[in-house]
Amino acid sequence: SLRSSLRYLFATANMSEPIERDFMWYRFALSAAAHDWSFARPSKASGAGKTPHIFAFLGHDRYWEDMTFVEPTMVTEERLRALLVKAAAVHERSFLSSLRDRGKIASRMAASSFVGAVFVVMMPSLCLSFCVISILGHRRGGR
Repeated sequence: SLRSSLRYLFATANMSEPIERDFMWYRFALSAAAHDWSFARPSKASGAGKTPHIFAFLGHDRYWEDMTFVEPTMVTEERLRALLVKAAAVHERSFLSSLRDRGKIASRMAASSFVGAVFVVMMPSLCLSFCVISILGHRRGGR
């Protein structure tokens, strides 16, 4: 078993406590989003909304996340080793990693429902449209 191998340390976070939830959002945003927002969870077919959401971490600055890790009984040493070498699963405290986190949240939102997909496509389009209209309107008014 994983616990008896003494290679891993297991912990839990009570996400109903504000201080723990805030810490998770600050250090492990993608995993916190999976807990707090139903659209950031995997599809219903793969066990959406089940807790706990399991991820691996190294210190405060690096963690590995895979949305299929929802059932403790499904986590094996082989799956953990595979997770730790998967480049797309690692998240760090860097600007590029933060962008990847936000991209994953957006793609999960789009995959969660038709409304989520419309929201993910329309919001950036509306923001860009308003920016272009504002820039063009400012140029016309300045002449």
